[in-house]
Amino acid sequence: MPLLTTSVPNLVQGVSQQPDNLRFPGQAESQVNAISSVVEGLTKRPSTEHVKDLFSTPLQNDALIHFIDRDDKNKHVVCFNNNSGTTSVSIFNLSLGTSIPVTSISSSAQAYLNGATDPINDLRALTVADYTFVANNKTTVSLGNEVSETLAKEALIFVKQGVQGKAYSAKINSVVCDISSASSDSEAIATQISDDIVATFPTSGSFLQSVTITNGGSGYFSNVSYTVYNDLFPGGLDYKVEIEFRQAGGGSGAKGLAVINNGVITAVNLTSVGNNYVAGTPIQPVITEYVFDPLFRTWKNLTYSTKSNTVARRVIVGTAGAVNATFSVGSSDVTTGGTITSTREGSLIKITNAVTSDFTVTTTDGVSNTGLQSIYKEVDFITDLPKACFNGFRIKVRGDAELDQDDYFVVFETKDNEDFGEGSWIETVGWVEDRTASGQGVGEKLGFNEASLPIRILPNPLNAAGEITGYTIKTTLWTTRQAGNLTTNPAPSFVDTKINDIFFFKNRLGILTDTSVVFSEADSYFNFWRTTTQSLLDSAPIDVGVAHTKVSTLKHAIPFQEKLLLFGPQSQFVLRGNQILTPKTVNISPVTEYSANTKIRPLALSNFVYFSFPRGTSEGVYEFYVDNDTDVFDASEITAQVPTYIKGSLRSLVGTSTEDLIIAASNNNLKQLYIYRYYWNNKEKIQSAWQRFDFANDVLGVKFINSTLYLITNDGTKTNLERMFVESGRVDGSKSYSILLDRRVSSLVLGKSYSTSTKLTTVTGMPYDPVNTVVYTLEGVRLPITRVSSSSFTVNVDISSADFFVGLEYDMEYKFSLQTLKQPTEKGGRSTSNFTGQMLKNGSVEYSNTGHFTIEVTPKFRDTYSYAFNPSILGADSVIGSLVLDDGSFRFPIHSKHDEATIKIKSSSALPAHLLSAEFESFIHARSRRYS
Repeated sequence: MPLLTTSVPNLVQGVSQQPDNLRFPGQAESQVNAISSVVEGLTKRPSTEHVKDLFSTPLQNDALIHFIDRDDKNKHVVCFNNNSGTTSVSIFNLSLGTSIPVTSISSSAQAYLNGATDPINDLRALTVADYTFVANNKTTVSLGNEVSETLAKEALIFVKQGVQGKAYSAKINSVVCDISSASSDSEAIATQISDDIVATFPTSGSFLQSVTITNGGSGYFSNVSYTVYNDLFPGGLDYKVEIEFRQAGGGSGAKGLAVINNGVITAVNLTSVGNNYVAGTPIQPVITEYVFDPLFRTWKNLTYSTKSNTVARRVIVGTAGAVNATFSVGSSDVTTGGTITSTREGSLIKITNAVTSDFTVTTTDGVSNTGLQSIYKEVDFITDLPKACFNGFRIKVRGDAELDQDDYFVVFETKDNEDFGEGSWIETVGWVEDRTASGQGVGEKLGFNEASLPIRILPNPLNAAGEITGYTIKTTLWTTRQAGNLTTNPAPSFVDTKINDIFFFKNRLGILTDTSVVFSEADSYFNFWRTTTQSLLDSAPIDVGVAHTKVSTLKHAIPFQEKLLLFGPQSQFVLRGNQILTPKTVNISPVTEYSANTKIRPLALSNFVYFSFPRGTSEGVYEFYVDNDTDVFDASEITAQVPTYIKGSLRSLVGTSTEDLIIAASNNNLKQLYIYRYYWNNKEKIQSAWQRFDFANDVLGVKFINSTLYLITNDGTKTNLERMFVESGRVDGSKSYSILLDRRVSSLVLGKSYSTSTKLTTVTGMPYDPVNTVVYTLEGVRLPITRVSSSSFTVNVDISSADFFVGLEYDMEYKFSLQTLKQPTEKGGRSTSNFTGQMLKNGSVEYSNTGHFTIEVTPKFRDTYSYAFNPSILGADSVIGSLVLDDGSFRFPIHSKHDEATIKIKSSSALPAHLLSAEFESFIHARSRRYS
């Protein structure tokens, strides 16, 4: 039988779940606590260092862990932990583990956080400069209670043209004030009109400022379906009830609009105050119902309708089952004083209603109605307004009579803030008014309910050393609407829905909902309203929806290569714009149709975006990319060779481009992290290796900052901060190696004392219970410990002046694939032969800078044989009391059929192991020779 040698040129291709015959030579059956590196080969994974205990109790497994990397002096971790319905926020320094106090948290912010009963899934955190925004995807966004100021009961009468001897008339609340011009001077004519108004309207009287409802009646409507328009407007028409209040032989002229709730009149908004009312005298109401005719844009009186199919109640003639409302007037309902006042400046007269009710103003003149103009509530064009006016006067400019969207609102601002003078008409916020001339205006909501939008975490001022000493948590001061009303400047589409993600893209803060993407104003991250309704500025907020044939629920937004990727459970979209993202250039288009696990945020790393997808009881991971030549988006699966390797569903995905490393954490076992190591050579991926790290404690959160991995762990009694330095070539002090212990603690921070009587060194100040720990000196000597207390132990040698580390040993394991001889095929490949017998005789592992490892060989149905490598045992160049790492190859016997031998490399020592390649020597017996 010929003796042949097969080689495994490297051990850095990770785990494969393919059949052994299909695997590449460098792929393994399993790889635990060993990391593949194209620089160092297969090495025992880096150890973790214990930084500090963060909590004396364990965090909940569903706690959200967010990391802030502000600068070298301020790297922090924020823990959101919901316990019994209350979400606490704790912040720590990553370098020392010291607590950074939350100096204050507003009650609204606390209530917002408390709504997240499952923080890791319910909360989304985003840090932009010094702001950390936190969004709760269980809270529905709503508008706030602040409303715009209602339109003041003020009107202008503008003398535009003066002609001597002509009639000029102003009609106010059906009262006519008319004069004949004594000159052609417009200011003089304005003085005449103003004086006549003052003389016409008394400075005293008895006016109705409110009414008392003694019975709200029943059967009133909030809207009606009037049969005449039923086919055109099946949803109903606007409806109102107007009431005129009369007293026999006394007061008259007061009118109002009813407020109706569930068919009952609950309040009356007066539109006219009348005169001569006496408290206690019975009221005789005249109640009239109107429906709004959308075709002719007028209110139609239905009270006396003769149409048999009218559904509005006829309250005067009586309707079966309906009760009329009744009213009375008390002493508090009647007020005395003037009603109309007049103020003149130049050729402009300001008419003010002294009570809260509305009034009407119209004008006529003898100059073909071109000499006098009344200005109240609205004008047709901005050019209808005077160049000089009273400061703060507001008016609506109505554009197309058929459209509400082109209406806008202006306020006059004088140049020097004087009461009257020249100035500018500035666009301002609007209001809502009735469609009749005497309608009662109301304010419109100006902004958001801050308690329903993402809150912010702000650092307190830095100290002299440039360090953050505390944080403040409060609701965000979102900008209110500064122009238009909710028709011309509508609320963003995230109102009345829930926020799925918050992100930052092209100098805009973004909010993602199920079906839309909303951006703030450019360089104004707290404003989601247009600043003007008259033009669509490039800097204006952007609100764009997603249209697709599938039901597409957007869950994550990832900035990537000048584009924004949007991820849903079944589809992926890309949002594009020009170099400057504007409302005119933005567009969203679907690009791929991959299933995705939307519970975790996709990871953007270098030129790729990684996201997971469910596969039965396991998860896979896609590598998403864009071809820059064709601008085609695509994804390739990086778990194709390990389809069921990642058990359960992922809870986080982090990575570092510095070390070409991705870490996936699964809910299946919190003590395990799945590691993906890759390496690109130009456009060719020459390494795509999966492996697993196991830890003694649950890992609740991980984050790479450069080449350092920070871990928040739970040991069952406490919550701890640990870190792992994953860069290649890291050593301890002047040594050429690093001691590999988890939760490693240096002797420099511990107390040490040696007793000559007991021959014991007592070590105190352990930050955690030393049970199961060991001591390794810097020279690589292992020393067992005896636990004394939860913070101290003893060692039976004098190490009081030695440098050493305390920590937990962890096991490395690398299990070889079956070492089957593959022969050439006709087409140039290689495959196994069923007609060739193979008996493994020996194996050899090449190593470098290695202190210890063990080879285990287990033939089928036989005992396991262990072969340990140790430099001192093999006679390496060593000095007594110090560790010298060895290079070379380690040979071991196998003597088993190739498919009946299990071969593992193990190491439980804290000494380093760098394994480069392997060779296997086999006896081959071939019954035939393959034709090729």
